[in-house]
Order: sequence, then structure tokens, then C-alpha cells
Amino acid sequence: MIGPNGSGKVTVNKGRLITTISQNKDKHVAEFTEAHRVYVDKRVELIKELSEMASKSPTGLSKKILELSTLPKPISYESYYTKVLRLLDYSVQDQVEIDAQAFDNYVNDEWSWTKSFKSVLSNYT
Repeated sequence: MIGPNGSGKVTVNKGRLITTISQNKDKHVAEFTEAHRVYVDKRVELIKELSEMASKSPTGLSKKILELSTLPKPISYESYYTKVLRLLDYSVQDQVEIDAQAFDNYVNDEWSWTKSFKSVLSNYT
């Protein structure tokens, strides 16, 4: 039963839950893949700029080195989705009971790492 503050547990259809988590996982993987591609491109661009600056003039070199060293690297959390999907795959029940926290993770796609992941993504979108 769900409490007034959204706490408690709910019984959900396992198939629908698997579909939702799979869609969230696919979205996450696509976002990570694009962010990682842009991250690599930016690093290559910065390294080229550093190389050119070093051979021509050291002015601004330390700023570029700092930019390169502080470029946040995207992290994939795909394994979180995979773990839950495997657990559900092994469940013999057609319905499963999940608590409010699990519902936020699995259905709303709000995990403990979501804010930091989105923050890093904002550098590459």
C-alpha cells in the first residue's frame, strides 16, 4: 500500500516493468554513447591545440592544460539496469512488489547517480 508521502510498496506487472527499464536503459546507453563520443572529440581537439601552442607559443598553454585535465569523463551506469533486468528475468512471478525507491529508480529513471550523470552530460550536449 502506498502511503500519503509516496512511501510503501506496490505490486506491478513484471512484463511492463521490464519494458520500462529496458527503454530507460536504451535511453541511458544512447546518452552515454553520444556524450562519450563528444568527450573523446573534445580531448583530441584540446591535445591538438596544446601541441600547436607548444610548438608556436606557450601563451595560454596552462589554461588549455587545465581545461584538458578538468574535462569530466562520462560514466556509464548501464550495469544498474542490466542487474535489475537479470533479477526480473529470473523471477517466476508475473507480478512483483517494489518499494517507492525502486519505483523511482526503475520507472521514473531517478537513481542516486542521475544528477551527476546529467551534469556531466550537459558538457557534451
